[in-house]
Amino acid sequence: MGADYYLYNGQASYGDKLEVIAIIDVPDASTLRTRMEEEARLYKQLREQMKLAKKPSEMPEIDANLSSLHQIMLKRNIEKAVELLKEKARKRALAKQKAEYEKIMRVIENSRSLDELSAVRYAHLNDDVVNVIDKAVAKRQKQIESGLKRAELQAEREKIQNYKTKISNAKSLTELSSIVFKDIDKRHADTLQRMRIARRKVLQKELNPEEVEKDKQMRLHKALNGAYKRGGLQPLPQDEWKNDLFDERLSESGAKGGDVQISLLWENKNDFNILVVTPTQEIIHPRNPKSSDGGVQDVEMNQKGESKTPVENVYWGEGKAPKGTYYVYVHFYKEHQKFRKVDISDCRIRILAKGAHSEYEAQMSLANQLQFVTKFKVE
Repeated sequence: MGADYYLYNGQASYGDKLEVIAIIDVPDASTLRTRMEEEARLYKQLREQMKLAKKPSEMPEIDANLSSLHQIMLKRNIEKAVELLKEKARKRALAKQKAEYEKIMRVIENSRSLDELSAVRYAHLNDDVVNVIDKAVAKRQKQIESGLKRAELQAEREKIQNYKTKISNAKSLTELSSIVFKDIDKRHADTLQRMRIARRKVLQKELNPEEVEKDKQMRLHKALNGAYKRGGLQPLPQDEWKNDLFDERLSESGAKGGDVQISLLWENKNDFNILVVTPTQEIIHPRNPKSSDGGVQDVEMNQKGESKTPVENVYWGEGKAPKGTYYVYVHFYKEHQKFRKVDISDCRIRILAKGAHSEYEAQMSLANQLQFVTKFKVE
């Protein structure tokens, strides 16, 4: 134990001169014993380090002071230990995914409405698991649609009919806007909202253009005020800014800048809108891309989900930005079909105002469709 061994080979024939093959220095018993004890201690220490390693990168380096035999033994042990760690990691990953799968399947089985079922998110799992869950969702959807109790179904119908009656009987835009849909699923809420829009158009025909626009502005201001009260976002530190990405996309889209430039970018086909309340209390948005105080929205994208790398831009040209306070919002206007299994969609907002620079990141979802970003002043 602890001794090195060497192998020599060669050729010799009768009559050759004597050749020195090797000179061996054999230590005395005490030196050899000390060497063997030290090597045994080092070998044991490295084995202990190997056993304590939690991942392959923590495995010890093989000490060159070990004998060849010990080096070979330790190398083989480390290789086995690394394979064992990899196998354990693989099993943990499989167990985690299995636990997630089982949790999702329980949620699907316990869903009592189409709204609950549509809220299940599982796009982060692998494709095979997603396909299995898709089938489970479809099966549960049929069960929910066909298995609603008659009394519950009747109560739902009566509630929906009551809302429909209120919408049909509304005599003013204010009365129509005051109808709040409570305790109904998304499918029925969408149907009622379409009815409300249709009724609003009928009522608007009875009003002059000024009254119609006043109603639209009132509803929009109400929504923006609600988002403002929920609070804004914190600016990102400079080392997290994405200036190059903003500049690249804005350049490709032909966007303009000036005293004030407010830009929005995101990474999917969802339809986001940037909204800016100007110092004169006008609101710049896709339906109103220009304000009387010089603000212009010159880039608006993904109305039809045409880009995976969209950008939007609002600006005031050089010398045209009015003094006062500007309010910036992001609106998650429409979810693209492909992303309906992904609950959260991130976006970036950059604000350049008279030399000042700030960036923000927002996480938008169906539960947070309108986000107040920040307000800033131009002196």
